[in-house]
Amino acid sequence: MARLLPRAFWWPLLLLPLSQAAPKDGVTRPEPEVEHQPLPNPFQPGQEQLRLLQSYLKGLDRMGEEPERMSREQVLLYLFALHDYDQSGQLDGLELLSMLTAALAPQAADSPNTNRGSWDARLDTRRCQ
Repeated sequence: MARLLPRAFWWPLLLLPLSQAAPKDGVTRPEPEVEHQPLPNPFQPGQEQLRLLQSYLKGLDRMGEEPERMSREQVLLYLFALHDYDQSGQLDGLELLSMLTAALAPQAADSPNTNRGSWDARLDTRRCQ
């Protein structure tokens, strides 16, 4: 009897009219004050996108060469090599996510959630468990 009692409380919720169960579109939801503009894709060909990637690389202070003098292919290669943390020659999912976060939202790349140095250690720990 004790197991059936909690189920009895769910029946009134299931029998509510749909108009009371869920809000209608736009009725109770606050309208967004500012529409978010989609971020530009810096990996598409174009001068503006190339300048975006070059400015990201210039802000890293790890460049031996001026990013403004690099071609699009050189910039992309450097960007991929920069985010290949295990130096496997391929970007895994976390490395790709880190690269996309850094390229699309550089201010978010400095957050504690993207601590690149400990990713491999965390993955190795999980594999051993």
